[in-house]
Amino acid sequence: MDLFKKIIFCSLFLISISSYGRVPLFFIWEYNAEVEVEPLDTFFDFLQAKDFEKIEKLIKEGATTEGLTLLLTYIEEEEEGFNTDRLVKAYILMAQLLSDNKDYVQALDYYYKVDKYIQKDSVLLSSNYFKKGAVFQRLSKLDSAKFQYEKALLYATNFPSLEKEKAKINNNLSGVYYLKKDFKKALEIAEIADSIQVGLGDSVLRAGILNSIGAIYYMQGAFESSLFTYKKVLKLAESGHTDLHRNTRSLAYINLAYAYSGLGDFEHAFYHQDMYFSLNDSLQSELKYKEIHEIQAKFALVKKSTEISDAHLQRKKAEFMSYGMGLFVFLILTGAWFLMKFYKLNRKHLKLEFKQQQLLNENKLKKLESLMQIRSINAALDGRLEERKKIASILHDSVSTLLSSANLHLHASKVLLKCEVPVEIEKTQEIITEAAEKIRNLSHTLISSVLLKFGLGYATQDLCEKSSNSQLDITFKEDGIGRYDQTFEIKMHNLINELLNNILKHSQASEASIYMVDQGEKLRVIIKDNGVGFEMDKVVQKDGLGLSQVKSRIVVMGGVFRVESTRENGTKITVIVPVKH
Repeated sequence: MDLFKKIIFCSLFLISISSYGRVPLFFIWEYNAEVEVEPLDTFFDFLQAKDFEKIEKLIKEGATTEGLTLLLTYIEEEEEGFNTDRLVKAYILMAQLLSDNKDYVQALDYYYKVDKYIQKDSVLLSSNYFKKGAVFQRLSKLDSAKFQYEKALLYATNFPSLEKEKAKINNNLSGVYYLKKDFKKALEIAEIADSIQVGLGDSVLRAGILNSIGAIYYMQGAFESSLFTYKKVLKLAESGHTDLHRNTRSLAYINLAYAYSGLGDFEHAFYHQDMYFSLNDSLQSELKYKEIHEIQAKFALVKKSTEISDAHLQRKKAEFMSYGMGLFVFLILTGAWFLMKFYKLNRKHLKLEFKQQQLLNENKLKKLESLMQIRSINAALDGRLEERKKIASILHDSVSTLLSSANLHLHASKVLLKCEVPVEIEKTQEIITEAAEKIRNLSHTLISSVLLKFGLGYATQDLCEKSSNSQLDITFKEDGIGRYDQTFEIKMHNLINELLNNILKHSQASEASIYMVDQGEKLRVIIKDNGVGFEMDKVVQKDGLGLSQVKSRIVVMGGVFRVESTRENGTKITVIVPVKH
């Protein structure tokens, strides 16, 4: 029975750990240095400081959308002003937000903007070099990260108050050597960081440094030393409830799993790995990253609209001044009576022109709102499509593979056993086989397997056959249809599926057909039915998510969507879109 348990734990641990790679996780630190702001001289300075406090509070409380929108506006206003201290604080906050949400390239842009304002402040220079080093390290640009950390240490050397920061810098610099596989140098620098931290008494900071030392021991093959070090990490971080404590505990659990696996104790390895999975959740980070980019796009769109409105206003002012000067000269030349008559006519003309301009502006705003709504709908649908692809890929390529691997390990265990195979193993194999089948079915439900393997033509043929029944016969014909870009095929398959669903639900038809032809750079799809037809305007007003959604997606793809429907002849829908290979 002990052999059986070891085989089970070993199999499950190796299967689950394979998607991460057997390398312990190294802790990368960041630290925040406060920008010293000069005393407020004016009431305006006081109001600006209050605005920034409000932004910080919103972001801290989780109102990221509102806080980030206000921060972008705040940065734009401060860039036009003269208070560099406030601008530096805003740049640093923006860079930290982007870095937290894995947009490291944009984060570096803001950190480099900070550099030109803090050249005389060694404390802030040390902080900024450190932050850039952490970003380069996450981008795996190790030489750049090493340069930034060394500069950070150079500026921090003469400041006893920065001992905690020196410990963090040395820890991250040790991580660079760790990733370069220079474990001797990595351990030497990590021990410097630990010796600095011992006198400071910050348990969670020391836990992060010890976590790094444990990883180095592991990579050197000193599993006992690694295990001893990780246990100290867990003890130092087990009582805290902050995000930093939880993150440190999470790393300690997975690294303990590695250390136990190195020693061959797979039961303890699997237990600590399970504790890691229960703490580690990156979903919120991904959602927040998408949210930041969506806000930035909306902000840029609003900014562009404001610039256009300002340009129109300036042109109107220039035109008005021109009319005024002409009117003044005319007053001198023609006399008071003729001037009054001209003035009245001119005012009427200006009012009429102003009203026309107002109508033009209103039309532009309506078009802009419509475009934003279409883009928003398509962004949501594209996000949903990507999520379905990701889930289907994980189910098919990862979970299904893991179940198959587990089944193979159980089969190997049955061969190794010299006695009669326990019934539990047989039942376990049956359960795993059933689970794998359900996973495959769910994966195919999310994204058609026929579409992925054989392309749009075969998938549409399969869709017609599955949708046909005793009351509705759906035929399919194609001309020259080959393989296209996978995302393009998925989008077209979803659109055709939506239109077929409309036929099934509303048309009351007995016959329907789909004709698909490749016209070189264009793909033409014609869908017909002999049903009761409908009035397009009433359908759009009734639900804006059916045909209107299909139309908006086709428009964004650069295509054409036409509907011809009567009660006598049924409905004919034509879709023409540019082909993507």
